Amino acid sequence: MNWKIVDSEMTCWRTKIKGLQTKWGIGSSEDYSPEGCFHCEHWENCYESISKKNKVEKNKVSKGDWTYVGHQYGEASVNGKKAKILFVSMLKQIWDENKLKKGEDFESVQKGFRTSALKPRTPHMGGVNVELKYLLDEGTSCEDRCQQFALTNAVRCCFRLGAPYHATGMMEKNCASHTKAIIQALEPDIIIAQGNNPSHSLRKLFDPINVETYDNGRTGHSSRSVEIGQREEFLFLLTAHPANCPGFGWKAGYLPDELKKAFKRAREIYADTD
Repeated sequence: MNWKIVDSEMTCWRTKIKGLQTKWGIGSSEDYSPEGCFHCEHWENCYESISKKNKVEKNKVSKGDWTYVGHQYGEASVNGKKAKILFVSMLKQIWDENKLKKGEDFESVQKGFRTSALKPRTPHMGGVNVELKYLLDEGTSCEDRCQQFALTNAVRCCFRLGAPYHATGMMEKNCASHTKAIIQALEPDIIIAQGNNPSHSLRKLFDPINVETYDNGRTGHSSRSVEIGQREEFLFLLTAHPANCPGFGWKAGYLPDELKKAFKRAREIYADTD
């Protein structure tokens, strides 16, 4: 397989999403050129919400990001039906710490997510890989799986405070319109939220009707559930982040029981949709 073409070819979906993010000024980079501008109208208000509590300098905030759109987006097969599958996560993955300030170009982000899905090293992308293995039809290769989804974030900017990256409530609120525009542009059939914050964002944006909920039978901190929802043309899977989901074997390639049941049911529901 020619991975260079896979990572760099501007498919119709990539062209559409890059154009939207460039127009809105939410692509990664401080460069104001068409290739990677960042001039989000909410930036100053968002930074004010960061600096008030956390005292983070502006040059320590990673501004903007690029949505990943797999080369085969729209070609995934779920119970014999083609499906456009979109993951919504929280905060972005920084592939190169040296690029924190200046950001990354669109093409390098496509390669970064594709390679990370193909050979996962984190619960985030390992979770994507395993969930797709259970959602897509049997026989779909890992090489195809890593190209057959898109991934965007509920927040485009983030800052480091200790080990993880963070966002404020103001950032989440201001980014909601960006997230909705990206979702509408990608026209997904199935949307998978990874984590509580993305799930909360999707509930506020689309108010999906709950179809079924599966929990892991635990109590306290280990209690986790996955919800299947529907709204208009979208089928939602609102899940916990793989790193916080007991029994999620993202390295070994298996899901906990509640996720297995939910993904099996989602396949059935999707097969029955018009």
